[in-house]
Amino acid sequence: MKWSLASLPSPPFNGRDIVAYASHPDGHTIFMSTTRDCTHCFDTSEGVWRELGDWVLPFQGQAYFDGELDAWVGLHRRNEGYICCCPVPSRSAVAAQPPECKILKEKLFRKEEGVPSHRQLRTTINYIGGFASSRA
Repeated sequence: MKWSLASLPSPPFNGRDIVAYASHPDGHTIFMSTTRDCTHCFDTSEGVWRELGDWVLPFQGQAYFDGELDAWVGLHRRNEGYICCCPVPSRSAVAAQPPECKILKEKLFRKEEGVPSHRQLRTTINYIGGFASSRA
């Protein structure tokens, strides 16, 4: 299929309003939540936007799919410093609320006291794939 960024349909929201996003494990659907408390998905194979509901994914920024957990993993949106995971919602059904989220008990980082927010380090997580080790 030949397409370019210019030929894609415009999203039903301002791209600067995206607060959370993740790729569906199907390999061609991207979920995006916005500051307007709404979640959409975009099917790259069909070139179609779909509204999924008036709710926001539980993480901030990008989340990653973990096949062993069968869930998305990301930094929790409201509880700074914690990692969370949630099941991948249906890409075809409108839902009244976001997927149930589980939060790691251990806080991984905290803001530095007395340091202005614009001077704080921005924290992200990166998925590095499966890790296998062996012993000789």
